[in-house]
Amino acid sequence: MHLEVAAENAHALTLYKSCGFESYGTQEYYEFDLNTLKI
Repeated sequence: MHLEVAAENAHALTLYKSCGFESYGTQEYYEFDLNTLKI
């Protein structure tokens, strides 16, 4: 399964990590000035 979550979204990151997901990379969205973590 592949998820992308805003790197600043601490609540979502905590939820996904508590379910056993691990981040494996980042994606920079220059157009929106937003970075995501690939989980």
